[in-house]
Amino acid sequence: MTKLNLQQLLDKAYNGFFLDSIEILVAEESAYKKTDFFKQTKIPLLTLYQQYFVYQQSKYGLSNKIDEFINEIDTERLEELLVEVFEKISKNERLSDMIAKLLESFNLDKLIENSEELQAILDTFKK
Repeated sequence: MTKLNLQQLLDKAYNGFFLDSIEILVAEESAYKKTDFFKQTKIPLLTLYQQYFVYQQSKYGLSNKIDEFINEIDTERLEELLVEVFEKISKNERLSDMIAKLLESFNLDKLIENSEELQAILDTFKK
């Protein structure tokens, strides 16, 4: 039994009915004990399954929490907050200047110009 086979066994047990899962794992216990994975870790198959179950549940739980968070976002309120923030930024001259300078540094034309200058300097060193 390879690690892939072991993963498939755990998946099969996880997706089955609880009592069927236990029967599957008990039936495969002897084959599992011959694997390199068992020889290295000494983790009993039922214990490994318990850890796998917790892992799957936590992965699923986190995914659901993220989905719920996204679905519960009040887009109208978010829009209002963004408008308020941008209005406050536009009224704050110092912050507006800082953002303008930041955006200016990401100006594609300036980046191209700077890269051309850098290339010209590097070319002089090559000669």
